[in-house]
Amino acid sequence: MLMLISLMSFSLLLDVSLGLDPKPSLYNEFNPFLVMEFIELVVCLSFIAFLFKTPLLTFYNKRKGKKKNDPSSSVSTES
Repeated sequence: MLMLISLMSFSLLLDVSLGLDPKPSLYNEFNPFLVMEFIELVVCLSFIAFLFKTPLLTFYNKRKGKKKNDPSSSVSTES
């Protein structure tokens, strides 16, 4: 994802530095996404979802585990 953003911003910077207007340059950057068929867009978005799946699940499980094992949230029954 970082590579995609870096390359798209570099291409946009080159277009603007060559004297093209920013609006057509921005349109040229997103043109591949605009001409994709539906199934190609689904595959692209599923790749992005798989990229974020593991970190989100890890974060969720760590957060869930902290709440379950938090000693301040449980009431002590010792006398």
